[in-house]
Amino acid sequence: MTRAAWGRAALLGIQARPTVVVLDLSNMDGTVPDAVCRQIERNGQQCVQVLPRWGGASREALERLPELIAPAVPAAMVVLQDFVVGAAEGREAVSDAFKKLDIPLFKAIRLSDRTAMQWRLSPDGLPPDSVQYRVALPELQGIGQPIVVAALGEPQRDKLTGIENRPPVVLAAEAERLAARVDRWLALRAKSNRDKRVALVYYNHPPGRQNIGADNLDVPASLFDMLHAMKDAGYSVGELPATPEALLDRIMAHGVNLPEDRGALRELAGSVNSVSAADYAKWFATLPPRVQGEMTSGLLGRLHADVLEAEAAGEWALGRKQAEVVIKELQHLVEGADHPQREAAIRDLACAGRWLCGMPESEGARAVVPRWSQCVAAWPLTASRD
Repeated sequence: MTRAAWGRAALLGIQARPTVVVLDLSNMDGTVPDAVCRQIERNGQQCVQVLPRWGGASREALERLPELIAPAVPAAMVVLQDFVVGAAEGREAVSDAFKKLDIPLFKAIRLSDRTAMQWRLSPDGLPPDSVQYRVALPELQGIGQPIVVAALGEPQRDKLTGIENRPPVVLAAEAERLAARVDRWLALRAKSNRDKRVALVYYNHPPGRQNIGADNLDVPASLFDMLHAMKDAGYSVGELPATPEALLDRIMAHGVNLPEDRGALRELAGSVNSVSAADYAKWFATLPPRVQGEMTSGLLGRLHADVLEAEAAGEWALGRKQAEVVIKELQHLVEGADHPQREAAIRDLACAGRWLCGMPESEGARAVVPRWSQCVAAWPLTASRD
């Protein structure tokens, strides 16, 4: 919306109801905010795009946002701008505006330095030097839960000027995920506290019944106070123990990581919270192939799925990089393992690394697994250290 739209949102067809705002810059490619808004609308929410200039114009738009989009009412905001909204001189004013709006703020990320394939197969997700301005600085203004919604597109040459550019490509599945998350937050805000489901995650490392704690912190007492505060706020917490010590006893009986002992597993199976095998299988089936592969076959399972995807896209160098990363991770894992085949596995991994280094660049990583079979013994990389 431009300055000409101040106070005229109704003329654009905007209705008087809660509305999700997508905030971007007026000089950026409009494909991404438009796609995000359209996906939010498909979920049944009204959505508007606010596209001011950088700095002071963004600050003014947020300070006057209720007036700008009236008769609509701001209900949530998706921010595509990086760094801090309002620039350095307007940072505090924008942060104050966000507090006054009191709405959920979500960070959507538009990658300009990685393609969708490079992003999916990267070990770090975002280039390390971009985390500060894409994640950390926005979080200082309360803009969190970052989701990558667009990536670097293929090169395109303008027919008139001959200039080559690479416009962003919207990642449809990620845009859907962002829209669904916004939708759930709006649904959550509409619920009374007694109908909300909240998870309290407590420290339990190393896993074991005796390790409910954290360094210099009284975890049972903290959980006890939190649960009573939630009860006072109207949350349904059930019957609470009378003391922190009684709460700890309950946690140790019903809410711990089970020991790696089959007898103890059978003994405790009936008294701890669990999910059915059918539900677990349904959830597992929704995971990407690389995650399923890693969970069932360890790092080699993830590597197999990654290499196949890279090969299908002709990204030989990317597949090769993945193989190098996984081999290094496995070497680190094996070196610290207590297993009778430890030395043999170290030799096998070194052999795999040599094969990879000796392959021509055009061959990439696709031959890692079949060539590995020539030098790798039958050592269970995913087996228990017992």
